[in-house]
Amino acid sequence: MDEKMKNRDKGRSGTLQRCLADCSIRAVEGNERKFMLSFSSEEPYDRWWGTEILSHSEGAVDLTRLNSIGCVLYNHNRDKVIGKILSANVEGNRGTAEIEFDEDAESDAIFQKVASGTLKGVSVGYTVEVWEDVAANKSSNSTHSRKRSDRRRHPLQHRHSLSRQRT
Repeated sequence: MDEKMKNRDKGRSGTLQRCLADCSIRAVEGNERKFMLSFSSEEPYDRWWGTEILSHSEGAVDLTRLNSIGCVLYNHNRDKVIGKILSANVEGNRGTAEIEFDEDAESDAIFQKVASGTLKGVSVGYTVEVWEDVAANKSSNSTHSRKRSDRRRHPLQHRHSLSRQRT
């Protein structure tokens, strides 16, 4: 087992974190501080225990918490709240959210980096309620082929982060 990968997978309070490399962040017309972004997909993700694929089938993602008290953090730091989640949805096998940056100096610095394209990555933290192990070349009951799939998860408001995309 790769120790670096094991440590990457460890989140606070048993949560998992995942960076979405092929995310899209785009400004919302009419309000310069609002952005639409994707925060999860069904792309395979290597963990120390194997490959994880997040299900986006109906009932697999509980967005209640994000839609009621969700906020945007910088680099998963609970002390660096930089905005709020206006709405979160699942569309086309992706988790999407409309966010709005706060207007304080610290939030504005991150907003400027996102608006200019310097910051491009999105990372999400979540807990998994139900796992499904799927053999290689077999199908899950809820989505396409995978090795290990979540069947129900809860994205957490204090883990949604805009973060530097590492290469």
